[in-house]
Amino acid sequence: MPRGMRRHIRGLARLLPAICLLCALTACQKAAQPASALDEAAITAALERAGLSGKISAEETMTTPEGDVTYVVRDPSEPYKGTDNPALVAGVTAGMYEGGRILSITFDRSVASEQVDWADWKRQLVFAAALYGDLEDEEVCRALLDKEVPAGEDRCRWEVPLTAGYCAATWVHRSQKTIDADGFGAREHHATLWVTLYASRSQYEALMTEQQSRTSSVLGTNQGRAAS
Repeated sequence: MPRGMRRHIRGLARLLPAICLLCALTACQKAAQPASALDEAAITAALERAGLSGKISAEETMTTPEGDVTYVVRDPSEPYKGTDNPALVAGVTAGMYEGGRILSITFDRSVASEQVDWADWKRQLVFAAALYGDLEDEEVCRALLDKEVPAGEDRCRWEVPLTAGYCAATWVHRSQKTIDADGFGAREHHATLWVTLYASRSQYEALMTEQQSRTSSVLGTNQGRAAS
């Protein structure tokens, strides 16, 4: 498989948690609930407000019959290293659950080290707050500011309250050896950050409980089939 294609596939793989949330919301959807109000204009406005560049990738947009939608924002001016594939700016998934909105955003970018630097992610977090609404621009960033990645860990998850909702954030770090411009060995660091905003903590807990129940049910069914 060509190297550029492998990188593109890995980029799409980073959107899987957002896609899984979309599927979960679809499975849990109540018929009387309205569809989410996310649209391209809202995403464009939030990008401008946060100072991020990028365009919505029309061919990667997905919508369920219930109206839940996933948008992918890419930056054509910044292709992945060694490829022509535009870098992922954000993967955005929106939906409704128990009458409240849920917004999940996937960010992926180069970073300086294995430790999270929230100031370096400020524009992305402002984008999330602006897109969700009912939050101050820097509120999500302030809520996460004192959160650190424990030494030796490459994956961490945090949950923090907001003035008008609840936030769950997951950070995944990865690195690879490379050669710098002078021919010396170096290490490149990359990170994916998943930020999900909920209407309330109770909504978050209800959705997690329902997802766990569905997972347990599926596992129990599969084990029963294997035993028979």
